Amino acid sequence: MKNLFSLILFICCTALQAQQPAKPVFKETTVSGTITNAPGKKLYLENFERSGFASRMDSTIINKKGKFAFKMKIDKTNYYRFAFQSNDFFVLILQPGEKVTVIADGNRMNQSYKVVGSEHSVKLQDFVKLVNDYIQERDSIQAKVKEFAQQGDQNNANIANTELNNAYTRFLGNRDKFLNDNPASPALLGVLNHLNQNQDIEQMRKIENALGASMPGSAFHESVKSMRMNLEAKLAEEERKRKEQEEFANRLAPGKLAPPIEMNDANGKLLPLSSLKGKVVLIDFWASWCGPCRKENPNVVRVYNKYKDKGFTIYSVSIDQSKENWLAAIEKDQLSWPSHVSTLQGWQTPILRDYGVNGVPFTVLIDRDGKIIQANLRGPMLEAKLAEIFGF
Repeated sequence: MKNLFSLILFICCTALQAQQPAKPVFKETTVSGTITNAPGKKLYLENFERSGFASRMDSTIINKKGKFAFKMKIDKTNYYRFAFQSNDFFVLILQPGEKVTVIADGNRMNQSYKVVGSEHSVKLQDFVKLVNDYIQERDSIQAKVKEFAQQGDQNNANIANTELNNAYTRFLGNRDKFLNDNPASPALLGVLNHLNQNQDIEQMRKIENALGASMPGSAFHESVKSMRMNLEAKLAEEERKRKEQEEFANRLAPGKLAPPIEMNDANGKLLPLSSLKGKVVLIDFWASWCGPCRKENPNVVRVYNKYKDKGFTIYSVSIDQSKENWLAAIEKDQLSWPSHVSTLQGWQTPILRDYGVNGVPFTVLIDRDGKIIQANLRGPMLEAKLAEIFGF
């Protein structure tokens, strides 16, 4: 849980500030206990909401017997950090009126602290233990992987890597069980740092719901809500693009008629794709500035020269914006077939959408009737397909 403090700080800095109740009711909350191996050290008490930053509220000196005590008046549930240093701390979730006892080892507070008297702090402690146990297991297995790799023992390194994956899978199962077992606890905020925040939308919803039940309208609740909404929008856009690509893939499936292309050549003369009906045609989307396109051109030239007398030709669709560069590339690369078209609109070329082109080079091979044989053939794959069609 080393990252919990920075996570909470980030949320507070970016979240909407919680609206305070009209008449807050403050109750005295006490936190006391024993921290061994820390006599004379100063223990700081901080909260995470005041002014949107971690705010130092109080401090005390650990006495010779390891005892410490804090008293505060609070009116709502909140997160508090008890720390010697920024990387040496434990976090409690305190409610008004609680009397909390903590026992910890001052040499490793985060790994050793035990809480009594605070329902949500105990739950957070349980999750901290899950994380710490996983990290200990992970680090131990990673050490084995490294040792086996250094010995050149790839078989045992692979076995250890499988153990590593299994350990992570178990941790994810424990994480999700914790989420399901504590549906209304603010302790779920601690889980946020152990999500894939690009895809774990269901887990994020559970955290949002828990904070909505325990800390409604708080900075933490509003921030997680905002994160969830942003992730939903991102996932929805990814799904839209996936469906669009699926639609394009179906549109370019073998046997489908190729979408019509009506474009002009370099002289401004209309040269539609349909004018090549009766030939096997490679529709080649390219550009003079495209390095991979130019690298592929010698292969395209070679197969054109090999099969042009057998009824094969090429229909080159350039997405250049410079006519001069377009024609210079045709000449330099010796693209001798006659069918070169372009609107000189770059990525705004309208036909790109019909073919789902989002990168070049991109090719579509069609038969003599204008039906699609296969999309995105290049290099040896293109030559093999042409050999199959023409018999050599």
